[in-house]
Amino acid sequence: MMEGLTVNSLSTMKKISLLSALCFLAALPALAADKFTEIRAKVEGTYELIEWDDGEAKLTPPEVAARYIIRDGKVTWISHKQTGNKLMSNALYGDYRLDESTFAYGYGEWLEVIVEDGKTRISRDPKPDMKSLTLPAMRTLALTLDNGIVRAVGGITRFEFREDGMDQTNTNSGYTRKYKRVKN
Repeated sequence: MMEGLTVNSLSTMKKISLLSALCFLAALPALAADKFTEIRAKVEGTYELIEWDDGEAKLTPPEVAARYIIRDGKVTWISHKQTGNKLMSNALYGDYRLDESTFAYGYGEWLEVIVEDGKTRISRDPKPDMKSLTLPAMRTLALTLDNGIVRAVGGITRFEFREDGMDQTNTNSGYTRKYKRVKN
């Protein structure tokens, strides 16, 4: 036995240590809930395009316009891009899942309209590189939260969500779309 400590004081120290450990364990779900609340607040919202860097040129409104909406389990992307005599418009609608460590999304509805040289082409089929996003399949990205920035990374896709907006990058094609958060 340690000098100066009685059986009662050792018993009390064990109880205090046990109580401290239990308090710490009880606080873990609250810490996790706070983290998810912060992630959700950064990811969910309505975003308006401010720049589209397609690897060859940086386009800004009015040459390009887009909205990305992530809310209530649904994801919507609507875009218009005017280059020369070609106008391309897209509308995609689907689902997403979000938790503390992943962001997964996919589209069930596709519409692309291209007007070029006075001719209009309409397609409801996903492009070959987008088939992995056709519901029920979803592209799943790993999430990290660092200094208030949520990063979602997986395969060729990267999102960076901030308080003021988000960036979406395709590492394969090199495009980056920059969005500002729209205040409701």
